Amino acid sequence: MTDSNDQSVPEQVPLEQDRALVLDVLAGAITPESHPWVFDEDVLLFSVRRLERDDAGWLLARFADRVFPFDGRAAVFAQTRDVRDRALLMLREELPEFLR
Repeated sequence: MTDSNDQSVPEQVPLEQDRALVLDVLAGAITPESHPWVFDEDVLLFSVRRLERDDAGWLLARFADRVFPFDGRAAVFAQTRDVRDRALLMLREELPEFLR
């Protein structure tokens, strides 16, 4: 897609790609050690923010799903803003001292 000045404008990332990235982080397949650019370049941050805006219910359901390791859920939690309070309550159900 181009704008009126004939410059490239990036296409919007489909939510399925955001979900796939978040699922990989939740499962531990992507970590700051294995894929530092995902964290350093804010790739995860932007995916989480789009999900907060467009599919907060899906994102919150992942925080409640204990099939994912706590560390993975905490890594995704660190990128939240809009669902932060609700997600924190869910994580503290499992680990009451989390971020105290």
